[in-house]
Amino acid sequence: MFHSATVRHVDIKLDNLDRVQTYHLMTQAIVPRPIAWVLSDNGPGATGLDRWNLAPFSYFNGVSSNPAQLMFSIGHGMDAREVKDTYVNLRARPQFVLHIPTVPEAANVVASARPLPHGEGEVSALDLDVAWPPEWSVPRLATSKLAMACTVDQMVDVVAGLQQIMVIAHVTDLWVDDDVTVQDAEGNARIDPVSLDPLARLGGGLYAAIGAPFKP
Repeated sequence: MFHSATVRHVDIKLDNLDRVQTYHLMTQAIVPRPIAWVLSDNGPGATGLDRWNLAPFSYFNGVSSNPAQLMFSIGHGMDAREVKDTYVNLRARPQFVLHIPTVPEAANVVASARPLPHGEGEVSALDLDVAWPPEWSVPRLATSKLAMACTVDQMVDVVAGLQQIMVIAHVTDLWVDDDVTVQDAEGNARIDPVSLDPLARLGGGLYAAIGAPFKP
């Protein structure tokens, strides 16, 4: 004899919800999410460290390994008329640096998401230090354990009207702190996730550490 289990799920029809409601449910359902901490160029009109914009994005992941590509999605806030500086910068200057933020950097990640007037940079506002990679037009955060040199390949309108833009970028270089690299049994370099201690995004303003890795 077959027994049917008691159905205990709630069926939420996302197409019947408004944009804000859907956003909150999606960001609570797709967890944990890696965070792309993107440093882009505000342009020559800004001076000193104000030239560098820094913003986090958690709709982010890899796309392919050959070529090495990643994507992140720029949402323009709850007000669709709000165009984010990262979008403006990458349209004009396609090179950028993407950092994988760590748990100790959580407060700065949150602070860098707060809006500043265009031309004022989060690197300056948060008093962060930068280092200049060779042959790259954009600096990286000096204390970053893992950063990537990226160039925009495509910017795709996911939703018309500048509400959501997907950035697909080519990764040319990885800059990895020696403290988070290890050698495997074959002598190949590996990035140790425990030493890296990456910050993960949850929903509702919550963040998380990865915990203890395991192999099932």
